[in-house]
Amino acid sequence: MSLLAVLKEFVLTQGQEKNYWLALSGGLDSHVLVATAYQLRQVLPLPSIQAIYVDHGLSPQSQAWGEHCARLCQGYGIPYQVHAVTVSTQQGDSLEEVARKKRYALFADLLSADDILLTAHHCDDQAETLLLQLLRGSGLKGLASMPLLKRLGQGWHGRPFLYQPKKSLECFAEHHHLQWIEDESNQDQRLTRNFLRANIMPILKSRFPAIVKTMARTAEHIQEAQALLDEWADNLLVNLKGSQPETLSVDKLNALSKQKQRLVLRAWIKRSHYPLPDTKKLINLQSTLLTCAQDKTPCSHWGEAEMRRFGDDLYLMHKLPFHNPTQKIQWDVTSPLVIPSVGILKATLKEQGLAKSTVPLVVSFRQGGERISLGQRGRHTLKNMFQIWRVPTWQRDRIPLLYIDQQLVGVVGYQFDPDYVAKKGEVGLHFEWIASPSK
Repeated sequence: MSLLAVLKEFVLTQGQEKNYWLALSGGLDSHVLVATAYQLRQVLPLPSIQAIYVDHGLSPQSQAWGEHCARLCQGYGIPYQVHAVTVSTQQGDSLEEVARKKRYALFADLLSADDILLTAHHCDDQAETLLLQLLRGSGLKGLASMPLLKRLGQGWHGRPFLYQPKKSLECFAEHHHLQWIEDESNQDQRLTRNFLRANIMPILKSRFPAIVKTMARTAEHIQEAQALLDEWADNLLVNLKGSQPETLSVDKLNALSKQKQRLVLRAWIKRSHYPLPDTKKLINLQSTLLTCAQDKTPCSHWGEAEMRRFGDDLYLMHKLPFHNPTQKIQWDVTSPLVIPSVGILKATLKEQGLAKSTVPLVVSFRQGGERISLGQRGRHTLKNMFQIWRVPTWQRDRIPLLYIDQQLVGVVGYQFDPDYVAKKGEVGLHFEWIASPSK
């Protein structure tokens, strides 16, 4: 099947009315993708198709490559965008991997609902990826390598040429006299993929001529196995819900084998759109969070994600930013109060609520020793009330407290001092606390 036929079949399957983005680097593969898309547009109405070049600034030639891509797209009559990203690494980071993450983060931000980004990955790329993952000791998810289609932001990432050999793209380029860019970094054998491509794959192909297709087929088999495991994990998760929204029950998890625990934890983390921890970290999560006493509140984190436990509930959230609980803010309630790294506090007028005469208020946070009146039940320490209200420990110093003349009159979302509440039939202040996203 010709590349044009392959791309046509892919587009007809996904829907020709979609918005298609072509990832263009100026190299042979992506040039072939753009040229094939140009051919497709001659035989199939495509209402929206455009190319995008990402300038990582890693090569002194990157700007010239962008200009080359602009001329190429102008010749094809395909709208073109160029975006620059800044790539910075820390010790131990792979420059290639950091650049890839930056690139796809940009793509994800650009895609609208159900847009499709097309890249020119082919069968040889799939074989190299599988080999790389084997050498890294990856699990099934890694060995599944690259899917034909996957979610990316609000849209999708498609690889229409994934089952086509590199040779097919080279023949297309030669037949149509395409001119492309040769990225000098592709010759840098310090990069593992380049080393495998230049030294290992030729040897394997000489002994096993069909190895590229064979390895790609293996990746497909692994994808099927992983899909079945994902489906099983989703079914298990239904019965593992904790007492609070978006939590899991530790007791229910502990009724599973260690292997099933890891399976559902990975599925839960993936569903929540956080990066998966490696196996060593996942085993550490199990021993730290699932086996401790219920009165403990352990926390384990990786990257920007963290997992916490409170009682029987397991929470997954974004790493909490620094917060200064000693701050005191005077607030006249006429406009929302934005507290950086903590959230937004809003006040609205409704029947009863906190009396309007309490304005202005001072907003502060728990520092220890606070007491709140419960009316006839007397005054109680905020520490004890948080325990009764089952407020997770890490949230307690982030809940706004309302003061009048150094008197605690309200714990937003939980309790008002009855002496400061509007009388029945009177309009009072009701408060909405929108915490900074953590889950």
